[in-house]
Amino acid sequence: MDCHHQLTDWQYYYSRIIKLTQGDPDSEQTLNSGLDGLNSLTYTEEKWLVEKECNLLLLQCCRLILPSNEHLVAKFCQFIYNTVYKQDIKVTQKALDELLTFLIEFCNICRDWSVSDALRALGAILYGRGASCLKFCNQLLNTSEPIGILTRYCRSKNDDISRLAIQCIGNLAFKSVKAGSVLELGHYQMCYEILQKTMEIYLGTNFTDPLNACRNFNCTLRSLQNLLTAIHNLDTISLNPLIAVLRVFMLYGVEKVTLTQAQASVLLTQGGSPIKTQDSSVSISSQRRTKHKTSSKRSTNSSTNDTLAPQTLSTSIVGATGTMSNSFQKVDTNLPIKPLVTSDSEYSDNESGQALRLKSALSKVRLNALSCLQIIFKRCNKGISLGYWHYFIPDSIDSKIPSIFTCITKDYSTKCRQGGLFLLTALFDGSKAYLTAANYKDKSSGPFISFSYTLASMLHEVHRSLINSLQQSNSNQLILQIFKCLTVVVMNTPYNRLQEGFLTKIVDSILRYLHKNDQNIRVALLACLASVISVEGPSSEMQDLLSLSTYSSYNYPDTDNSRQLPEHIPWIIKLCNNLLYDTKRAINLDDSINSLSIQSPVAENALQVLIVFAANYPQIIWKSLHDITNIASNCLADGDRKITLYAVKLLEEIARIRQRNIVDAKANDKESCLLEAVNYWKYLLTDLLPPLLEPSVNSTIRTAVCDCLSMIGPEVLQELPITLRIFCMTTLLALCKDENPLIKASAVRCIGVFTAFGILCNDSTFIADCIIVILDAIESPQINVRIKAAWSLANAIDTIAGNRLQYHENFSINLISKIYAALLKAADDNDKIKFNIMRALGNMLQFLSTQHLQREEFIDYISKSAIILSKNVGSGMMKVRWNACSALGKMLQNTAITLKTSNWTSSVFNTLMFAIETSKNFKVRITAAQALSSASDRKCYGDPALYASIWKSYVVCLSNSAEVTDFSEYRHLNNLKDQIYISACHIASLMEESDVVSIRTQLSGLEDKLVQFIQNYPAEVLQRQVSDENEFNKFQEHKKKLIDHLSSILENFHGDGLEFLRLLVEKLSLDENESKES
Repeated sequence: MDCHHQLTDWQYYYSRIIKLTQGDPDSEQTLNSGLDGLNSLTYTEEKWLVEKECNLLLLQCCRLILPSNEHLVAKFCQFIYNTVYKQDIKVTQKALDELLTFLIEFCNICRDWSVSDALRALGAILYGRGASCLKFCNQLLNTSEPIGILTRYCRSKNDDISRLAIQCIGNLAFKSVKAGSVLELGHYQMCYEILQKTMEIYLGTNFTDPLNACRNFNCTLRSLQNLLTAIHNLDTISLNPLIAVLRVFMLYGVEKVTLTQAQASVLLTQGGSPIKTQDSSVSISSQRRTKHKTSSKRSTNSSTNDTLAPQTLSTSIVGATGTMSNSFQKVDTNLPIKPLVTSDSEYSDNESGQALRLKSALSKVRLNALSCLQIIFKRCNKGISLGYWHYFIPDSIDSKIPSIFTCITKDYSTKCRQGGLFLLTALFDGSKAYLTAANYKDKSSGPFISFSYTLASMLHEVHRSLINSLQQSNSNQLILQIFKCLTVVVMNTPYNRLQEGFLTKIVDSILRYLHKNDQNIRVALLACLASVISVEGPSSEMQDLLSLSTYSSYNYPDTDNSRQLPEHIPWIIKLCNNLLYDTKRAINLDDSINSLSIQSPVAENALQVLIVFAANYPQIIWKSLHDITNIASNCLADGDRKITLYAVKLLEEIARIRQRNIVDAKANDKESCLLEAVNYWKYLLTDLLPPLLEPSVNSTIRTAVCDCLSMIGPEVLQELPITLRIFCMTTLLALCKDENPLIKASAVRCIGVFTAFGILCNDSTFIADCIIVILDAIESPQINVRIKAAWSLANAIDTIAGNRLQYHENFSINLISKIYAALLKAADDNDKIKFNIMRALGNMLQFLSTQHLQREEFIDYISKSAIILSKNVGSGMMKVRWNACSALGKMLQNTAITLKTSNWTSSVFNTLMFAIETSKNFKVRITAAQALSSASDRKCYGDPALYASIWKSYVVCLSNSAEVTDFSEYRHLNNLKDQIYISACHIASLMEESDVVSIRTQLSGLEDKLVQFIQNYPAEVLQRQVSDENEFNKFQEHKKKLIDHLSSILENFHGDGLEFLRLLVEKLSLDENESKES
């Protein structure tokens, strides 16, 4: 029957029922026949119902049908299931409330035979609508009196009813992608408590029907998946008991695997993870859970149904007779247990069909358990997940306890093996910071085994097991997943703290599969190879491996048509070149095709391998730069967009290496390195890059070209012909006005690089043009553009501040005014922008001259700048704070700015003093101390009270800096003391007679601490592990200057505070005389 005829029939029954009113004598009969007719229609086809009419009909039935009429309610429940679930009708809030009220009332009074229909309808209504059902959650989920209906039915001895109730809980917890809303935390905790207790009960139950047991397990595990995915913060629930149960079920049914009771229940304790570690987070790609809209029969039999939809009893896995030998026993660590699983050999030949069904059901249990564990370790605190590693990963080859590698190596289901690899990936992903605790050398000779050694042993075992699994695998799907898992493992493993040799073994193992024609395997292989090459801290093992021109694990194909590379070229370059050629040859079998697009992922990854090789091992690759340039240029000629993009990135890495060679080269080699780099850029700017900057070219490629241009370097730019220099400058200025934000951001950043080049610093016209386009970019609505513009503007202002005399003459007042206006406006932007704005403001304040200060607008700019900088010293990210301190210091250095007459002077000094005394970040304190001592004239420091308070702030800083609470700040402590010493001596050397009384008052009880510090610190500097006699002499000079100045004041001083000043000079001079005698 087509949709049109069905809709006609539906309209007929709808019109009959919708006309009924309460009290009609024929209402029951009409409802009965109408619901029979409605339920006889086919709802599994495409959506054909009218939602508005359907909602009205549902409301009408709720009003007319009495909950006590079980037969009629059962038919209504079937109608609800057909419309709400099968036709995916959007239920209005009013209809939802009425339906839930009706079904909850019915479930409280109905008999067992009609419970299944009610729960199935309830599950359909709850699916993805949990957040709209908040006021009914307590009636559904209460675990205390009055018991919620779902909680009560979960405890039912009827397995069909308990499964449907568990399914309803999973549907209630399911987070709909469309709705996007969630339940309250308390309701999630209720759901979790019910499901977790249910799994523990299963663990202690003897099931006579193994297939029925598997149905129970799978239903509960799928509900748990929905719940774990929906909970925002898994730290709010106790995961310990659940992980213990899931660990058992992930091995449930694996042949020849025996779990003792003690091993199964070792985690069943409350109170956190077995090993206490620090916090982190882990991330893993998980499948998006979407509603499985198929017939009820297909949805139930699917082993990978990610979401939990209402199901009929008839669609469940067919039960099988037979017994299972004590599959689960009550958890008791003191009692032995029989094997949790049995092998298929227990079934006779005439039971082979039943055995196969059981085998399939068991694999679904394991797969669902592994999926739950993936979600947990993906989303829970990484420090907590590391504490569970011991129960999933063995720490020695002799370990007999079943582990995650039991799943990966012994499971007969390929999907379960993949699930084990997904779980291992989840455990490793994001754990890099914590795995640095591993140390294979930290092996104790006594009985104690350190955690660092145990962790290193576990990492060794992971590598050994994965490599063995790869060698034994013959399934392409499994090989692909092992490659992906290895990639994540390599990216997170600290190889400098393990035995050497693992990286070589990984390379040997993966190269054996290079001959595979499967494109996905080749892509994953190259991604794994790239992760090996990009391991931090290039080791001698990898340097030796990658320096080889030939490698035994890679046999080069004989290809007469491929461009032959010199023999000395590293084998990895030859491998990538051959892959690129093979890909192109495979595509170009048809002369009409001239693109790598069909197999472009292989070519893309081959180029990425070359990029990471160049980035991490420039000392190996520099002799082959010419050949790699040819490879990149050949790829550019191909025309594929992605290939072109990676080829440009490779050219950028080559440019970076050439620039580094110029900087690091010795005097006699610098000229040749510079000549090679100039020729390279002539080739790029003449032949390769100009066509890629055309407006018709993809924006991502043009962005990459801008990034590449930023690698030219000042030495090369100076040697380039004037025409190419002009080409670079004009092209970048034009691209800064591009409408595409990616291109604009990259071009603006490149302009910022160019403004720092010495050859362009004196070109005031170019710098002015750059500032104009940067000021336009800083107004962009795209934050990424504004971030780049702020950095570039700070660079450009660095240039004009460094050449202020020239730019005072060549820069118009109008342009400088525009710069100030833009900076003051951007100072309220995001912190990522603000810290560069602080830097730029400081340079502009340093740039201003007396001529500028004759104009009222600049006086106003200075006042506003001081207020903004003072505000940012105490708020925002640390980069903002220390850049604001530095900017205030530059303002104080500018003698043209008269601080004494300004009404914000005291505010600036008080802000800096507060930062010196209280900031938790020592770099902020250092910069603030430096800023506070930037002025060279006593008049800049205001009245004696303010001046004396600066003395006190330095002493207070010395006192509280000794109490380092953050160990990461300890490395800056010596630098802070150095700066305090220099700043205190400078400030003291500006003292005048009128300041003595105020200083005595401010330093009351602190003068001895200051004197002791000034006396002893030079000697302390000399005693450091890395001592510097020049530093010692510098500090001694500061002290001598201070003593001389104070002595000169004392000679003619006769006012109040004379005794204080005399004692201060005597104490400082005493140490001076003693040091001369020694």
